[in-house]
Amino acid sequence: MKMPALFHLFAVILLLPTTIRGDDRPNIIFLLTDDQDVTANSLNYMPYLGKLLRQDGMEFANFFVPTGLCCPSRATIIRGQYCHNTKIYDLGDLNNSTYLSGGLEKFVQEGLEDSTIATLLTDAGYETAFVGKYLNGYKDGSASHVPAGWKHWMGMTAVHYYGPHFSQNGTLYKTNDSVYQTDFISQWVHNFLTRNVTLQSPFSYTLPRLPLTLLPHLHTDMPICFLILRLLAILRTILMTTFSK
Repeated sequence: MKMPALFHLFAVILLLPTTIRGDDRPNIIFLLTDDQDVTANSLNYMPYLGKLLRQDGMEFANFFVPTGLCCPSRATIIRGQYCHNTKIYDLGDLNNSTYLSGGLEKFVQEGLEDSTIATLLTDAGYETAFVGKYLNGYKDGSASHVPAGWKHWMGMTAVHYYGPHFSQNGTLYKTNDSVYQTDFISQWVHNFLTRNVTLQSPFSYTLPRLPLTLLPHLHTDMPICFLILRLLAILRTILMTTFSK
């Protein structure tokens, strides 16, 4: 019996200000899927992802994941450090009054938000935006907290596949129960890119991690690939317009 794959992703958009001209820094789209299982052959159930990113891209046959656990891994992505440097060892499972093992509270307590990929790229002149799941422990009660460096923030505070909640630049935003998480994020990203991308502004688009399942009626990975195809379509339009001048 084939089982629909569980797919995790979160989105970060990094755009250079449109006032900058002639900047030769590259556009970057970074996609990171999660919960892939070699023994379960999870990619076999995600043919579109395989076609768009694996077959037509590059595959590393020899690689190492220093920390495969959720929160420590995301802390590493945000900071560029191993968990023995960030001290984010788990999801916050052992947090108590005298010790914090991980999660958002520990990340903030250690001052790790003061210097991240967001603050560094903001300082370098990038327009930064984030949509999706942040760190474990970022919930509705945390909605007023917007990490440093993110100029546009849509951090998920309630990870529901239907009816997710977000912090919209520090204000709690609740979608209704008919809203599918992937569709909401896909549309948000599409709207953000079409509003902000110009021919003169190279951008970096990162999709590392946001909990995302398949639509019940689609036993495939089409939702996320709709998002990828939208991004590619925008890029194609930009490039065609640029080279036609």
